Amino acid sequence: MAVTFASAKHPAPNALFERMAQAMERHIDRSTINGQSVERRCLGNVNDVFRSIGGTPRYVGGAYDQARDVANALRGKANRTDPPPRGAICLWTAGSSDDGHIAVADGNGNSVNNWDSGIVKRTALAQQRSGYIGWVSPQLLGSGISNGTNNTNPDYELGAGGDDKVYPLPKPQNRQPDSGLAMPFLGSGDLSLIGKDLTASVAQLIDSVRFDASTQTVAQLTLVSHDPDLALSTSVLADIGTVVKWQFGGLTSLWDISTVDVEAADARVSIAARSLLAKRLRRRVKVRSAREVSPSQWVRRIVEGAGGNAVVQKSNRKGEIAQGDGVTEWDMISSLADDLGWSWVEWGGVLLFGSRHWAWSGGAKTPLWEVTWGDSPRTDALDVSLSQTSDDPDNTAIGTIVLPWNRGIQLQPWHCLQLSGLGRWDGTYLVESVSATTDGISAVEVQVAVPTPPAPDTGTKSTSSATRNDTPPTRDKTSVKYAKWFARQEMAKDRYGWGSDDQWDALENLWTRESGWNYKAENPSSGAYGIPQSLPGSKMASAGKDWRTNPETQIRWGLDYIKARYGGPKRAWAFFQQNNWY
Repeated sequence: MAVTFASAKHPAPNALFERMAQAMERHIDRSTINGQSVERRCLGNVNDVFRSIGGTPRYVGGAYDQARDVANALRGKANRTDPPPRGAICLWTAGSSDDGHIAVADGNGNSVNNWDSGIVKRTALAQQRSGYIGWVSPQLLGSGISNGTNNTNPDYELGAGGDDKVYPLPKPQNRQPDSGLAMPFLGSGDLSLIGKDLTASVAQLIDSVRFDASTQTVAQLTLVSHDPDLALSTSVLADIGTVVKWQFGGLTSLWDISTVDVEAADARVSIAARSLLAKRLRRRVKVRSAREVSPSQWVRRIVEGAGGNAVVQKSNRKGEIAQGDGVTEWDMISSLADDLGWSWVEWGGVLLFGSRHWAWSGGAKTPLWEVTWGDSPRTDALDVSLSQTSDDPDNTAIGTIVLPWNRGIQLQPWHCLQLSGLGRWDGTYLVESVSATTDGISAVEVQVAVPTPPAPDTGTKSTSSATRNDTPPTRDKTSVKYAKWFARQEMAKDRYGWGSDDQWDALENLWTRESGWNYKAENPSSGAYGIPQSLPGSKMASAGKDWRTNPETQIRWGLDYIKARYGGPKRAWAFFQQNNWY
């Protein structure tokens, strides 16, 4: 299901965009807004309109030179998808000159604001290409806004998408909102990075901090600096292996600096830090075995031995578990999860190990957050896109929920969302991934699912041995689990040479954000399709005529695209983090 507005060829993605478009259009053919002339006051016009829908502008001022500053400030978040959707904020800058502009897209190839005149009017974007940067969400203009109560507005419709029958979603019982395991989370407080004598001057070089975490993926912090002197690259923060302490909201988490990338031409330094617990588990190699032990008991011992905490689902199976030569403890955890048909999540020194259905039903004791569509400003979602299909054996439903920063920033994988306001789509959803920028304003996108129950745990004795396994984890080639396995096998081949963990982590993060590894994923606005989100999808025909239905074909095409354009997944992922596309 996707929420779309039917009032334009390129509809608003959610109610907030539509409210901004309508508010701006009310001033067409007017020469004043709030008693002030609109001429040479484009930012002021947009700010006034933003205030009229309940927002508090972040960028003060009104004139064209200040609009230039706003455009430059949001350049890294601008989307170049063309044409922009209805209600999007379009940005222009001429670089070093005083010329800049800001306007609101009408969804029909025009922008609305003053342009070479003293009145508000529609102007074709084709006439305004000089200095055009792209578009951003209205939410980036400031704070104090919500999705509103437009769920009863006849100007938009809910569509289930596809022809599959939609069934009511199951609902776990006896769950209390906002309660349970207190895992570290990103709060609204100030960010503090503390390493080997990390000084305030070095910390000030960091322009943005991004957090990405998902099921069966090592969580990552990405620190980005745009500095002509590249000073961050020479600081102690750029030393591989430096342990960084991240403190906020009274909570602390430890991260290990794992990758440093410098792009001199763009004056950009990007530093990736991974969970310290995950790094320890990936470095610990030991040949050992144990008899009459369950996988859950084994995982708990491994995690606690590495200085972490484990929350595990009870397993009735007991037998011999052996860690082979050259196998890391992280490999062991992944192997045992595959044997059981389970998954894992790790962040902040806590590892959750069990089935996704167990986590969804409350077994992991993670928080349950209330999310509404159009009912409550406190818990409102900015956008909801959900789907059900009979082709997915792993999930009853999957989708994406976009939340305001102050709400979404609290979420972690395997938290749960209690969604209301969408009728038959109401229910409890498991958070599969979270991507957030700690800037206090950017919307947070979370991938969600309603997992199907796993096969019963019979308690049969078994012998497990973790090795680097080339055997597919499932026969279902349309499943996410198979797609990830196939992608990792392909990218390690000589054709690409991307067999390292950091390249895999980058690819997994990239395609989790793009499609959730769903081979049928389709962007309703742009038409991008498949796991790599090819635009248009037909480009993938170069890899095979079955590009629409075969995940393997999509993955091969996607890897070739990444190799040709970026040289590897790490660079593609870094580009995506800055631009929200690749």
